[in-house]
Parts: sequence; C-alpha cells; structure tokens
Amino acid sequence: MLVSLLLNLIRKNVYNKQCSNSMIKRYLMRSSMSDQKGLHYDAFISYRHNEFDSFVAENLHKKLENFKLPKSVFSKVRSGKKRIERVFRDVDELPLTDNLSDPITTALQNSDFLITICTPRYLESKWCMKEIEVFLQSHPRDHVLVVLAEDEPVNSFPKILCYEEVRSRNDRGEIVITRRELEPLAADTRGDNKKEVLKAMDTAVIKLCAAIFGLNYDDLKQRHRAQKIRRLSMIFGSIGAALLIFAIFATIMLIKISSQNRQLRYDLATTMANTADNLCADGRNKDAVYAVRGALPDDGTDYNEKALRALYQDMGVYKASDMYAPVCTYDVGSWVESFDILHDEQDILVAESDAAYVFDIESCDIVHEILSPYPNGLQADLFGEGVLWSTHLGSNFYSFDSGQNTEMELTDFARAYHNDDGSLAIVSDEGNLYGMDGFGDLLYTIYLNDIFTYEEPELADVFWNQDEVLCCFGGYEGWGYLSFDPQNGDIISLYEKKDESIYEPVFGYNDGILYAAISEETDEGSRVRVYANDVGLGDISWKLSIDDFEMEIVDAYDFENGNQRILVTEEFIYFYGAYEVAVIDPILEEIVSRYSYNEYIMEAWIMNDEMYFISNYGKVFTCSGSYGQQEVTDTFFSKKPVQYIKTARFINGELYILFLNASYVIRYSNSISPFAEAVDGEYEETSVELYFPDQVFGDEELYDFNIDLVSEVAFYSDDEKYSFGLFNDHTAKFFDARTGELITSFETTEEHFNDFRYCDLTGSYILSGEKSYIFDKDMRIICIMDRIVCVEDDYFIMYSNEYGYIRIPYIDYSGLCDLADDYLGDYEPPYTVKQKYGLN
Repeated sequence: MLVSLLLNLIRKNVYNKQCSNSMIKRYLMRSSMSDQKGLHYDAFISYRHNEFDSFVAENLHKKLENFKLPKSVFSKVRSGKKRIERVFRDVDELPLTDNLSDPITTALQNSDFLITICTPRYLESKWCMKEIEVFLQSHPRDHVLVVLAEDEPVNSFPKILCYEEVRSRNDRGEIVITRRELEPLAADTRGDNKKEVLKAMDTAVIKLCAAIFGLNYDDLKQRHRAQKIRRLSMIFGSIGAALLIFAIFATIMLIKISSQNRQLRYDLATTMANTADNLCADGRNKDAVYAVRGALPDDGTDYNEKALRALYQDMGVYKASDMYAPVCTYDVGSWVESFDILHDEQDILVAESDAAYVFDIESCDIVHEILSPYPNGLQADLFGEGVLWSTHLGSNFYSFDSGQNTEMELTDFARAYHNDDGSLAIVSDEGNLYGMDGFGDLLYTIYLNDIFTYEEPELADVFWNQDEVLCCFGGYEGWGYLSFDPQNGDIISLYEKKDESIYEPVFGYNDGILYAAISEETDEGSRVRVYANDVGLGDISWKLSIDDFEMEIVDAYDFENGNQRILVTEEFIYFYGAYEVAVIDPILEEIVSRYSYNEYIMEAWIMNDEMYFISNYGKVFTCSGSYGQQEVTDTFFSKKPVQYIKTARFINGELYILFLNASYVIRYSNSISPFAEAVDGEYEETSVELYFPDQVFGDEELYDFNIDLVSEVAFYSDDEKYSFGLFNDHTAKFFDARTGELITSFETTEEHFNDFRYCDLTGSYILSGEKSYIFDKDMRIICIMDRIVCVEDDYFIMYSNEYGYIRIPYIDYSGLCDLADDYLGDYEPPYTVKQKYGLN
C-alpha cells in the first residue's frame, strides 16, 4: 500500500519539490524489497556496478529468465521445475556502510544459487566479496556459479571460491586446518567486443542452467539444440507460408512503390528542367546543365523528355542560328562592383568592393586574385600584364608574372584607359596623364595644366589610332582634345573650346572626325549641342542642337550606362542618352530621327549598319535612320535575361552583362554549335505534301472535332502513319491516321509546319517548320532545334547565316550525357546558387 500511495503522490507532483529523484528511487527499491522479503529466488547475480559488468549482468539476467527447458528433460529435474522463474539483480550501488542491507542479505539467503560476474574489478568490490561470504554461510560451495567475463581466472576469480578449509586431526589428536584448491563451476562469456560477449553468453546460459536444474551439461546442450532445431523448423514452415503471402503482397507493393518512385523521379526531373530554364534566363548556363544532367539516368531508361530537351538546348549541340546565349559565368561569390575586358579577350577582370579576380575568359577559371587591405572602395583596371588597383590608401600594380604588388605614386582617383591588347594605357590622375606599358612601367608624363587654358580638365574618353592617341576632355569651363604619340608622349595637336555650364561631355570618333556632345541647362530646359570636329584641321565642321534631351541617368545610381555614347556608320551618327536615341545625318547636318524609350539604355553597338542597344530590363532594340526602330529581344536572345542589368559591354561581337546586385558577370555569344562543319553545295528542304484540313480530317467517323478549328493546312507523315494539324488555339496535334486516335499534342508559337517524316538516323519522327522537333519512340519531343534542311548519312544539314550550309552529327542520348559530363567535370555550383535554385 505504501508503494502504491507513493507512486500516486509522485504522479501528482506532490513530491517533486520535496525529494530528489534518486532518493525516491532508492526508497521505492528498498520498500519493494521489504515487501518481497518472503520471495524465493532461483539465483542471485552478484556483480560490480560499472558499464561493462552491468551490461553482462543485465543481459545474463534476461537470458536466464527467458531460457526454455526442453520437454525431454522435464523428468530428470529432481526439483520439478520447468523454468527459471525469478532471478535477483540489484540495480543500484550499495551505500558506504559496514554491512550489507537487510534486503540484500535476505535475497542472498532466499536464493538457491549465487552467480558471480567475475572481472578484475569484481575483486576490488568490498560488497561483492561480502555477498559471497553471506551466501556461503547458508549454502554449499557448489551452489556458487562463476561467470568469467573478462581477463584470466587468476586475475578475476575471488580467492574464497578457489579453495576450501579442511579440518583434520594430526597424530597428536590436534585439529589441523588446511586449504584445498578448488575449481569452481565456471561459464565463459569473454569476447573482443559486446557482440562476441552476447554470442558466448548463449553457451554460458546452458551451462548455468544445467547446474541450476541438476542436469548433465552435454545432455542439456544437445537436447536444447534439438529443441531449437524443431522450433526453427516449425517457425520456418510458418514463415514459408507467410513469406509466400508476403511475397505476393510485396510484389504488388513493389510494383506500386516502383511506379510511385518513377513518378517522383519524373516530377523531380520536370522541376529541374524548369529550374534550368530559370538558370539560363539568369545567365548561369553551366548550372543549368548541372541541374538537368543530374535528373537524367545514365542508362537512358525512364528519362524525362523535358529534362532531355533542356539538356540539348543548354549544351547547344544543334545551334545553327546567330542568337545570343550565355556561354560563360565569371562568379566571385559576392556583389560585383565592376568588370574590365581587353579587346583581345584573353582575360576578364571582375572586382568586388575589397577584391579583384582575373579569369581566363574561355575556361572561366580564376588565374589571379588580388585582395585589398581595406574592406571597401576598390577600383581596378586591367592591363596587358597586370592590374592597376587602388583604394583610399593608395595605388598598386599587380604583376601577372610575379604575382606581387608594386606601390604606385598615384591616388585612388586614378583612372586608366588601355588599348585593345592592354600593351599601352593612359592613366589620368590629378590633372596629369601618365603613359604606361602593359607591365605598369611609366613611359612619360603630360602635365595638362601646362597645356590647357581652362582649369581642371578631366579626361572623358580615349581613342587609339595606329600612330596617335586622341584624349578628350571636359571641365567646368570648356572641353577639348589632345593628340600625342603613344610611345613617347610627344604632342601632335591640341584643341580647346571654352564653354560654360557644360556637364560631362561625351565623344565619338571615326575617320578623323571627333564628335562631341555637350549638355547644358537653359531656361527652357536641358539642351545638347553636338559638334563635328576635323582633328587634322582643328576646326569645327558643323554643329547642331537637340532640345529636351536627357544625357545621363537621373536618380538611378545603381545603373551605369554607356561606354562610347556616340556611334558612327557610313550613313548616320547615333547619339544616345539616358533613354533616348538621336539619329543624325552628317551630310545634311541635321537630326533625321529621335527615338524615346521607357527604359534606360545600358550599352549600344553597331551591327549590320544599325544601332543595337540593350536596356536595363534586358530588352534589345534596333534603330536606324532608314528603317525606324523595333524590339528584337526574342530573335536576339535564345533565352531573354529576366534580371535588371546594371551595366553591359559589347566587345568583338560578344555581350558581357552584369546584373544588378549579382555576384557574377555573364558572357553571351552568338557562336554556332562547336560540332558544326561548313559544307559546299546546295540543299533542298525536305517537305511533305500539304492538304486542306477537310482532305485529312474530313472523315467524321475517325475525327470527332470541327475541322474549322484547324488552320489552313494539314498533312500526313511521309509514311502516312500519322496525320497532323495545327489548330487555331496554337496547338499542334498528331493522330493515328488509321483510327483517328489522338497520339500527342503540344502548344507552339509557330504559324507554319511543312515536313513530318520518319528519320532512320534518330529512329523516330521529326516535325519541321521554322524549327525542327525531334520525337522519341513514344512520340515525346526530346529536342527543339534550328531547322533541319535535310539528313545526309549521319549528319543533319542545317543553315547558318554566317557560314551558309553546315552539317552537325546526330548526337544520341548516351553521347549527349557524355558531352555534359565532360563539360561539367568536377564542377559544383556555388552554395548560394544551390540554395537559391534548389539544387541540393
């Protein structure tokens, strides 16, 4: 009753504030023992309380109480017992007193056998020795059973069990006490680890039970083994039947689970295909390849057609058009402040606020790293053989050859303008020009205040000619230019024009004519004056004014527009400001067109005698004095950028873009497939015979839709197995030509298709219009590519605007995966990219 009452009180938290857990536990144990002092035990386990000895004792206790005596030996057990009913094992260390507790003494007296767990530590325990002494006071020695758990017997067995005192009388009748060595009944549970100890314990339990039940050990061992075999046979028989049922159930479940797993893998691959699309829009082509390649199985089974289609697209194996696509990403891990490129395009410099990195422009590997001692304000310019960099602490030149920095006598306001290959540079600093070679060595100094009559001329732009350098200046009081020999700094010509209220003039140069655009504020608003100056004569050829023209981006410090703001073709001069383009006819000396936009102009270039520019929204426009303007984003990019553009550079036909708050610069190229080869000759596009919709879909028993929904034409595949129609909702549909069953469909923006045929090279069908669509054997689109003109041997014949007819080998699933693996190598996307796009 006391135990029951105390337990109820504990459950109600009455004693939580009055007693510690250990006191309650000890009280419960001793109260329980006092309540059970009349209990009888088959065995008492004596052991030292430590981790290993307790492990042996606890497991031995369980195995003894679970031991099943074979029925065949029941008659041989004199006591009539059939199992070990109760074993005493004290779970707590005894208190430091001189005597065993009453419950322990009582349990020893009420136990038939004493089992000692012998280890070297057991001998060190005063209480373990006491337990043996107390037990022997009321029991014979052969009722003490020894378990050797560790070390050798000489180091683990108690001496009291290894001898007994024998009393005898000598010749004189005196009582003599002698010691006789004994070998206690011992079971061995030793092992190198706990697993081996447990295995040895099974044999030890049989030996202990043989002694407890008074049976022969070998007989009990054999009978126990036979009983175990019979039990296992029955179990296995039952298991066999159960397994048969389970096998049937498992097979059904495995089929279901396998189907679910396939669906999960398919859905994941679809997600990765969509992710790759987003990565390409952000310019991260290599990460896009990484995303979809990981979602495609190596063996080509159970693949996702969207992922495969994305991999063909991202690898660019069938690219024949001159559309721009991301080809390289130069990633530094944190926000990029600026970048610089030489026109020979061997290296690219990408600068953070406290570090600058030089990348190999093709491999995208970092080849040089410059770390600033100051956390902010790093400015860096790329030279042919190094980097000029500065902070508010001063300027340094980093040498590619030595990898060392050399302190320069320049301020942090120094700015460099290099020629195409970086072998020469003009550095502007505090009213002086410094000519330097590609190694950062000073060649000459030009003191501007000794040349110009107006104060504080600031270098605005530099134009490099073969035998002279043309430096253009602005200032608070005027503008002008200075030409000199780039090798020695000898001045060739000078021009200056005093002009008040000007604001950061911009310049353009072509064929001996320097064009200057000067912004000024008037009572009527902003005005730009444009001058054409013959450099050779030093005279102004003509000038004109443009009213209400905004030259600079206002209140948008995050954007940096323009490198060369005046572009010249044979017919026109294009001058652009923040969001407007003025087209000037230099012959008529007048403005022929003005184009305004709702977006900032970030970079402009001349291509095909027209001005192209990209806006901060990633849109591309063309404008011309002859043909007007239009947006060409969809035909310029294979995948339009979706982030805001901070700045851009168009160099040697390639476009470099830095997104706002991005950690990388992207190079876009319009190069065609690396597997393309130019071929001679003329080729005719393959096509099938075209029909009116009612000629293909007129049989109402086969086709149960309104043929008015089909656009102008329809046709059959070349083998007449399938019929095809482009519907008015921009859905392309394929039907079985014999049954009229819908086989597959997809949405498209194309307006016209004219070829649909089986291709022996791919082992599937190809549909062609403006583009070609390769299907797999299940009629799923696995590749969308530039138009295939025809198939010749193992090649697709295609057409390129730059090269004419080209041929590209067919690359199957396995070949594409191998190409992607070679391209990726050991590449892993940056951690931030994995987190942002879910690539973990």
